[in-house]
Amino acid sequence: MLEPAVPAYLNSTYASKPAQRGGTLIAEDVTDLATHRERVAGVDDYRPQSCVHCGRKPHVLDIRSRRLRDQPGTGFEDIRRYRCRRCRAVWQVLPGCIARYLHRTWGAVQSQLVAAGRLVATGAEWRVRLKPQTLRRWLGRLESSAVVLMQSLAEAGALLPAILKELGIDCSRLELVEALSCHGVTIATRKLEELAGLLHRVTPGLRLM
Repeated sequence: MLEPAVPAYLNSTYASKPAQRGGTLIAEDVTDLATHRERVAGVDDYRPQSCVHCGRKPHVLDIRSRRLRDQPGTGFEDIRRYRCRRCRAVWQVLPGCIARYLHRTWGAVQSQLVAAGRLVATGAEWRVRLKPQTLRRWLGRLESSAVVLMQSLAEAGALLPAILKELGIDCSRLELVEALSCHGVTIATRKLEELAGLLHRVTPGLRLM
């Protein structure tokens, strides 16, 4: 059986775009929306210490709303953005608990994948409504090759040699998620969230799904 092809955007990074200035920074320590709402209320609580592009301290730019489809009511969360006056790079700071491209929290994504029988349950999941085509799209991404992710983690020293040997070069992203959780590299209840944050930290712009 042929392995699912990896969508090109999953293996693209900021480094592959020479003109890229600015982007997304992930506050990996913010693991719930309550903490996020406290921090986003202050102009400095999410401010980066320095611009990744030129090293100067960015200034407050504005707030944008991010829709989260798994939240009650309107489901919009404020996201702060900062601009560097020297190089004009704009950085948005996203809490670790929000899945950047999926319009949901990582907890909701993990809950749905557990319900679908594709991830091991931890007991922290909840019931999530999801369109079948959305689930198929997510699974298509996660069942594709994890080779680029493994190379990135290995080069950064974030992937234990024992895990690399155990998985082999042909493993899927789902298999990588579970392996890192089983070996204690990520916390089981936040295995998607923590791996997504780790990937973005070691190779900015690299996506899990």
